[in-house]
Amino acid sequence: MIKITALTLKQKAVFWVQIIRDKQHEEHFLHQETVFKHRLHLNQELSEKTFKDILKEDAYIQAYALAIAKLAYKDHTEQSIKEALKPHDVHPSTLARVVAQLKKENYINEQRQLEQRMKEYLDYDLKGPEFIKQKLQKQGYDETAIDQAINQVPEHVWQEKCKTYVHSLVKQRPLESNYSRQQYLKRKAYQQGFPLELARELIERIAIPHDETEVLQEKLKRYQKQYDITNPKERQRLIQKLQREGFHFHEIQKYLK
Repeated sequence: MIKITALTLKQKAVFWVQIIRDKQHEEHFLHQETVFKHRLHLNQELSEKTFKDILKEDAYIQAYALAIAKLAYKDHTEQSIKEALKPHDVHPSTLARVVAQLKKENYINEQRQLEQRMKEYLDYDLKGPEFIKQKLQKQGYDETAIDQAINQVPEHVWQEKCKTYVHSLVKQRPLESNYSRQQYLKRKAYQQGFPLELARELIERIAIPHDETEVLQEKLKRYQKQYDITNPKERQRLIQKLQREGFHFHEIQKYLK
């Protein structure tokens, strides 16, 4: 038999319980719901099986309470709530029971949460479909459900988002060749998750070619402080650098004279 030798409320909703078993003292921390449900009290005697069942039930109650606390802070998918509870050493069978109950009570509703996440991304972020998909996958949403949600977004919405994003970058690259600027804009748009073909089409329309003469002259002023153009090798290195930046060879030669 097991006998309860101490029962004290130690912190919010948690009791410290001391028992004696085979003349050995043990300590346990039980949720108050467990204590009240089983009417535990000082000097109470319990069978081994009863106490084992109480501990098993308490593990579920505490894991469920912890999950609810985390869900009060933010929504979780099945995967993310499991990850959140992992550091607390919740037994797999207990965890499965907790998740099943959370789903039953609609605390975890991945379809509803996915729709809300999509709305937030579309309303507040300049992100493309691929970026959003990767983010949602990391959060634990089903890939098929994500694809369906993304495919429901009209094409013109992605076009407008990409256009707005590219516009925000155009003026940030004044001292670049037309080629370099377009490559930069395409790369940035692609990194934001927009399809490359969509980005290319929009950028060719938005990033109107500018007169590179002043840009090249300004670049030459800056680089001539670093390169000795009277030295053939240094001159050639400067020409190659400017060519890599998208300037034409004959234009470089023209302004190096």
